Amino acid sequence: MAIATLIRPPSVVARFALTLNRTPPLSVAYLAGSLTAAGHEVQVIDAVGEALSAMHPGYRADILINGLSVSEIVARIRSDIGAGQSDETEAAAPAGVVDRAATRTAAEHLKSLLADLDPGAADFVAANDAALRPLFEQGDWHTFALLVDNYTFAEAQVQLRAALDRFQTTDR
Repeated sequence: MAIATLIRPPSVVARFALTLNRTPPLSVAYLAGSLTAAGHEVQVIDAVGEALSAMHPGYRADILINGLSVSEIVARIRSDIGAGQSDETEAAAPAGVVDRAATRTAAEHLKSLLADLDPGAADFVAANDAALRPLFEQGDWHTFALLVDNYTFAEAQVQLRAALDRFQTTDR
């Protein structure tokens, strides 16, 4: 039996839109029902339905994001479910061991996403949490992730550069 997490993402709306997308996520419900009927365990996260009135800055001034933020969605994923991992996935490094090459690679890719003002940067941070977190002190990581979630890319770039500089000096 597999365990699946199905996520209805937050909706993107125009800043001056008169209506919001408050329809139930029927496609997610049908998919969850099919998986359950096939004997799989399913968790559903409805980012819009779980935060109907939550509005976050979008990737442009005329865009808003309605629903849970990326970090709020990630926090709702059950802890016993690996993020996109299967039995065939390469084993992760033991606790306390940092793959410095993976951290540098993820940081360099994130630098280009932030420089391009790519709205996918927040998803990249969430998906690469384990690789990027060693760059930051515990409290700094949370602050950095919130900057990216809120599309405050200029400040996030400054913090990422400083964290990467500190990280690289420990290589010497």
